[in-house]
Amino acid sequence: MNYTSRMLSEYLNNLRKGEENNLSSGAFVGRIAKGCQYSAMAVAVIGIGMGWFLAVPIQDPDVGMIFGALGLLALLMLPTYLSYRCCVDKSKLKTTYYILCFRREIEVYWEEVAYKKVRRDAHGDALSICLYSADRKKLISFDYVIVGFGRVVRMAKRIPVINK
Repeated sequence: MNYTSRMLSEYLNNLRKGEENNLSSGAFVGRIAKGCQYSAMAVAVIGIGMGWFLAVPIQDPDVGMIFGALGLLALLMLPTYLSYRCCVDKSKLKTTYYILCFRREIEVYWEEVAYKKVRRDAHGDALSICLYSADRKKLISFDYVIVGFGRVVRMAKRIPVINK
């Protein structure tokens, strides 16, 4: 990771940690952090706006198409970013979100989880966690942009690490 993306990653992670402090103890409902939602909205607006500006007034359609495509991609990701919810309690983990207009729901009981894999950054902070079944099939995963991610990592503390 280069310096700029690492700093952005740390900044978004810190924003998420700030939001996580407001979660209720016990069962909670997580979502994509506001900073990531706002970032995706800004990329969509700026990308589409720059694409139009470069293609129409400046008449450089090739470069305009690149910016427009990035903005359109961010726009298509917005339903997922805005609809994502994960419900976590002592017995199960459940995620619900939309991919475009298609609803996706994953429900996993903690008793099904046999292994975990936690990816960490250079400072030792968790970036993502994948939970696996006894037959080493990936059940569910979370990453650092989800409010409640730190609590999920702590809840999975006693689960053994998978050796792949």
